[in-house]
Amino acid sequence: MPPRVRYLLHFSFCCCKIICCAGHLLSAVSLNLPSDRIEFPESAVRFQKAFCAQDQPRLINGVAVPSDFPAIDPTILEEGIAPGRLFLTSRYGPDYIMIFENDGTPYFYQRVPGESHDFKLQPTGLLTRFDVISGRGFIGMDSSYREVSSFRCTNGYATNEHEMIMSPNGHYFLIATGYHFEDMSRYVEGGLAHATLIDNHIQEFDKDGNLVFQWLCTDFFSVSDAVYENLTQPNIDYVHINSLAVDYDGHIIISSRNLSEVTKINRQTGDIIWRFGGNNNQFQLANEDDVFSYQHSVLPVDGEKDHYLLFDNGNYSPLGLSRAIEYELNIETKTAHKVWEFRHPSGHFSPYMGSVQRLLNGNTLINWSGGEMPVATEVTPDGRIVYEAFFKGGYSCYRTFRIEWESKALKPVLFAESFPDMITLIFNKFGDKNIKEYLVYGGKSPEHLSVMCSTPLTYQNFTTLENFSTYYFKVCAVDKSGTQSEFSETVSAMVHYYKDGENLIRNGDFQSRTDDWILRIEEGANATGEILDHGIYYINIQQPGNWDESIQLLQDHIPLISGRKYTLEFDAWADEARSIQAKLSATEALLQDYAHMGLTNLKPVKRHFSCEFEMSQTVLEARLVFNCGISDINVYLDNISLVEKSDVLVDDIPEQPVGYNLQQNFPNPFNGKTRIVFSVPAASWVTVQIYNVIGELVHEIVKQTNTAGAFSLWFDAAKLPSGIYYYKMESRSLNSISGNVYRQTKKMLILK
Repeated sequence: MPPRVRYLLHFSFCCCKIICCAGHLLSAVSLNLPSDRIEFPESAVRFQKAFCAQDQPRLINGVAVPSDFPAIDPTILEEGIAPGRLFLTSRYGPDYIMIFENDGTPYFYQRVPGESHDFKLQPTGLLTRFDVISGRGFIGMDSSYREVSSFRCTNGYATNEHEMIMSPNGHYFLIATGYHFEDMSRYVEGGLAHATLIDNHIQEFDKDGNLVFQWLCTDFFSVSDAVYENLTQPNIDYVHINSLAVDYDGHIIISSRNLSEVTKINRQTGDIIWRFGGNNNQFQLANEDDVFSYQHSVLPVDGEKDHYLLFDNGNYSPLGLSRAIEYELNIETKTAHKVWEFRHPSGHFSPYMGSVQRLLNGNTLINWSGGEMPVATEVTPDGRIVYEAFFKGGYSCYRTFRIEWESKALKPVLFAESFPDMITLIFNKFGDKNIKEYLVYGGKSPEHLSVMCSTPLTYQNFTTLENFSTYYFKVCAVDKSGTQSEFSETVSAMVHYYKDGENLIRNGDFQSRTDDWILRIEEGANATGEILDHGIYYINIQQPGNWDESIQLLQDHIPLISGRKYTLEFDAWADEARSIQAKLSATEALLQDYAHMGLTNLKPVKRHFSCEFEMSQTVLEARLVFNCGISDINVYLDNISLVEKSDVLVDDIPEQPVGYNLQQNFPNPFNGKTRIVFSVPAASWVTVQIYNVIGELVHEIVKQTNTAGAFSLWFDAAKLPSGIYYYKMESRSLNSISGNVYRQTKKMLILK
């Protein structure tokens, strides 16, 4: 394919129109104009259509979603699916809570700060989820998605993330995490005399938040009950409760992963009623040889006394497979019968997480935790798969639920995304089918916002805002009767329209000292950063820490666009030979590395490093990080750049062309890139080609139709060796009857 070419025709004319349009917009915002719509000049509209990176944001079956939205891909949709929508959360990627239609259409979504687990509907009508970041424990939302309550443990215990359940009367149950010290040398050879044991207890609260029942695992479980845990470690998670349920008789069912045990607890006395699985198993398996291990999500089966459904991760199963399994327990004879089981035909093994749910039509919904496995598999009682869906981005999901749910948000959810060539707003008043239009408010101050536009769509692009400025936005919905909704939350976006070839790294030469850079030091490491003469970042390492990530120099808010190619470059050296790690990743998914640069080996002499990569997804909040831990050898960094890779980058040409012309490249000789200028007086077919000294074609820069204009392009000769080359322009007017061809050739010299 020919190299990607970007032409800015008559750039000086366009610049005037852009500035005029931006000024028109800003004056309307700052003057609080009463109009509900701002009419842009026709030239600005033409500019937006011509130069937007995309005419519309990412759409899923017509619903606008942010660029990092973790969509699902339904691969099986057959007759017999139970009613209800899918409730999911994303993990190991951007953090969202989501409700989907079966075909993958988002019914509701909300981005949350950090991982959020166990998003589901409680019997009281409250939606709950665990909030990892805020410390509020579990968050409660009403049917309009407003946060109305929070739930936390008491008595000095931390609120465990795994599960919260509620009873119809408003009582709720939480897993409480505590710690105690134990002399493990009494239990195992090599055990530490002062090891920390992680305890999991159960707390029940009434509807007013009063603690009414507490069960302590330390009264009933011993660290020696842990079946497969390494008891010589300094921190031992020996219980690991990962699910809670209330049984048919009101008593409590818990799943303890690291005991490989399901336990029933008397809700009044706290005594253990029975123990199933693990070292203290009380039941004889009548028709099952493969005992469950490291199970997850244990639930009583409604309407079936002493029937229990669980997701068996099967970490220590000889078959190496995970499964959904239902047992019937005979409490009198202490026997257990396997009455139903489903193993995926693809042989999925999920070492952690996962869930099962028995649906009202008798089907079972299974979450295999994601990654390369389904986040939702619905099977009939006879094992026929009627529905299956995967996360498209390879994310994981802690639990999946199918729930019959109808709701309408009180206000739109608003996102602002800053692309290299525009600001995109995405807004949805979820569940409301009576919306006529959305009013978009904006401005440079959150206290002074005015109507920028109205639209029947759920997104709006802005390409004419003032560059290098921060804008604030809010949105309200107007229904068909003219009634306005509540306003969305106010969000902000930094406008940074990048020119072709512009460095996406801010202050990459450190001429502005440490601006835009963060030196992050983990506990156990110690280092300082300073700017030396000539703009060199010096990392002075006193304690290197235990990981590459213990010492990091990083920069956030880097936009990377799907399908585009980039070049990452920097200079680096060290006091002695050592290695560092340069990575580009999404801020929320730091295990990713888009550049795939690997370890960079440094020496005491300054060296230049470079790599090229292509993005397969859009990440507007990427992070560049230099991991410099483990070694105490000091590191030096300079001239850091990240540039969208293109063989041809167009600059402005202020004068109009008077004829066919090919100018001498500049600089010449050159090392790296050189500028080539040509012009055509009318619409013409143009080629610009590079030849070596023996006449072989080595590169074709331009091969397409051009309107009249003067063009400036930068040719990147990074892949060519030093030597003499010739560049030739051929052009033929599309309107000429004679078909005469204009040809001109000039010489260039590459020195490396």
